[in-house]
Amino acid sequence: MGAETEEEGTVRMTPSEAHDSAWRRDAGHDEMQLAVMRLARTRFARISGFWPDHPDVVAACERVAAEALMRNGRSMFFADLMVDLRGAGMVPDLGTQDFAGYIALEVKPVIHSCGAVIRQCSVLQEKLCEWVRDGGRGAFTRATAIPVVRSSDPKAQLLADLVGQKIMVWDGAERLDWLLPNGNEVQP
Repeated sequence: MGAETEEEGTVRMTPSEAHDSAWRRDAGHDEMQLAVMRLARTRFARISGFWPDHPDVVAACERVAAEALMRNGRSMFFADLMVDLRGAGMVPDLGTQDFAGYIALEVKPVIHSCGAVIRQCSVLQEKLCEWVRDGGRGAFTRATAIPVVRSSDPKAQLLADLVGQKIMVWDGAERLDWLLPNGNEVQP
């Protein structure tokens, strides 16, 4: 990362380094990112079950941002797409509470290595959770990172099985669905 520093120990990425970190992407990445961003606005327009301890909370998508930049302590990171969710629900002994959710979508037009995608999403999720925690974003805030791959990718099912939880698949046109381990596709 870059040499610019604002304070002792804080490393910043220069604008040129931010560019250079992404310019070698396959040209299909940008097109897939835009298509998934448009579909995510609808897919996450209303979502329930995002907070496991509060499955009845229904959230609305406030925004879907491309190349979202987050600053966490001494580091910065990007998410291909960031879905911001907001909801409210009853919590025993506390009454109505505000809920917030952040879903970082990591767009992968081609899976070269399932392990590489898993590692990238794991680090992204860790950074995202630190960002939520360090930002004092509230007790009822959840963050997760999810890979989005083409449904036709021959390694899509292998990725879902290795991750052990649902991933998102894009059909190359107008569908953005969940793919569960062991081949169970969840419809919108």
